[in-house]
Amino acid sequence: MKYKKLIALLLTGLVMFCEPLGYSFSLTASAAESYSGAVYEEQDGTVVISAVLGARASDIQDVINRYSDPAYKQNGMTTVKLVGRFVINETIVLGNGIAIDASDAVIGGTADLFFSSYGKNGIYFKGGTWNLKDGSRLLKLSKSDDLRLESMTVVGGGSFEYGNVLLYSCGCAVIKECVFRNTTSQAIFVHSSHDVVFLNNSIYNVNGHGIYVYGGLSDSNGCLTSFRSYNIAILGNTVKKACGDGIKCVRCADGCYISGNSVKLITLNKDLDYDDLKGEARSGVGIMVMECEGMNVGKNCTYDGRTFGGNIVNDIENYGMHVNLANNTLIENNSFNRIGSDGIHNTASARTTVKNCTFTSCGDAGIFLTPGPVDSVEADKRNSVDSVLNNNRIADCGSFGIEISKAVGVLLTNNTQVNCKDYGVYCIGSGNISIYDNGIASTKTKNDSGIGYNSASYGLYIQNEYKIGLKLNKTTLSLGLGEKFKMQATPTNSLSTSVTWRTSDSQIVTVTKNGELCAKGKGTAYITARTIEGVETSCRVTVKNAPTSITLSKTVLTLGV
Repeated sequence: MKYKKLIALLLTGLVMFCEPLGYSFSLTASAAESYSGAVYEEQDGTVVISAVLGARASDIQDVINRYSDPAYKQNGMTTVKLVGRFVINETIVLGNGIAIDASDAVIGGTADLFFSSYGKNGIYFKGGTWNLKDGSRLLKLSKSDDLRLESMTVVGGGSFEYGNVLLYSCGCAVIKECVFRNTTSQAIFVHSSHDVVFLNNSIYNVNGHGIYVYGGLSDSNGCLTSFRSYNIAILGNTVKKACGDGIKCVRCADGCYISGNSVKLITLNKDLDYDDLKGEARSGVGIMVMECEGMNVGKNCTYDGRTFGGNIVNDIENYGMHVNLANNTLIENNSFNRIGSDGIHNTASARTTVKNCTFTSCGDAGIFLTPGPVDSVEADKRNSVDSVLNNNRIADCGSFGIEISKAVGVLLTNNTQVNCKDYGVYCIGSGNISIYDNGIASTKTKNDSGIGYNSASYGLYIQNEYKIGLKLNKTTLSLGLGEKFKMQATPTNSLSTSVTWRTSDSQIVTVTKNGELCAKGKGTAYITARTIEGVETSCRVTVKNAPTSITLSKTVLTLGV
């Protein structure tokens, strides 16, 4: 079997992914014969199997067996094209160099596994609508290389433990532009594999994890075994309405990227992945990174002619992202919105960098650094250490902008916390914490500097902290119809003197980008200025009819000295 290397250019280096050869597909219709079952014929080097009144798995298996013989292959590949409706009730075993083109087929059935292979290389699936029964699985490939799944629509099915598609100890795989929906388990499960790309797939209504990459067990010293997954790229995918985790990576290392994905509407599933030490379900997380080394989440990655950057994580029941027992994780350019608990929950992880991210409406903290499970006898040995939080924007959190609990060696620079309930930054029993140039605005229940810490904390270095303010030249204003007025805004401690303006009702009063008002209609509206950190101040504007005449109480008046 021939191979072709595909280079994924990453900004920090090169990672090699394998891509199958450019197999061609014949789209010509087969001349169907007039009897039940399936017929097959060769057309321009493609074996076409047509389902006349439905076809059995054995019909496909017979053809695959025959054309897996190298004597029948052209350029190392046999393309089997399925035309019509097929019912598969047993497993079909794939051989080397088999391309299944189901672009003109609808496939359904009750098989626990539709297709499988062990130690076979060069397998390519393209197209088709695959309707699976509950408990059925689409595909299992073990110890195989040079794989591709493209443009498939998979509805239903799913093995709860292993998912709809299982790749085990595989390499050089691309899963591209596929749709998985209404699945009773995780959609895709990749175990102990390498050089795997998930590109522009859509996954929704999944009763499990959307994309799950697992990397084998650790040894007695906690080190990853040789079976870990590596060179994994999860790029441009949409995961929506998953009852589990949106994207989950466990024990992955070396060149793994999670970039350009949209993860939303992720809810808890208490049957999945409990933490025995803490009793807390780890599901309901937008992006989970557990026991990984060197993960890049949101870092720019160029692949297939497109650059993927930050992830958008919205409407998550648990954590927006959970970094657990991981090392050297880079999280940048991501957006976390409407998160049930913490935006990022960093547990007992070392050297985590979070920069250029935004956090809005997190139920607890925007970023929370915490040790291992509190009831573990080794909790003090598993602190989060040597983390950097830089240039993040955090707003409207239920408790703290940034909470640091029993962490050591954390640097906070140029972060902004706006409208957090308690403190912008709060330290509990932590040491060697450096806090420089962080802007904290309008904490809801505290009227102090917005930075708090308890007596168990030590080695705190706090410098150049400031509160962000914003004043307007008017807080109430009356205008006549057609009248204009220039608003002026004065930010204090903001990173910029510029503000943005908006009106609550443009039919009453409009505002330009320079703050110039124009009264358009009678009524009341609010003009709001906003700093780049998100601090807002409003002016109440009342518009009435402009006067058409002036009447004086006296036209002649005589006064004494």
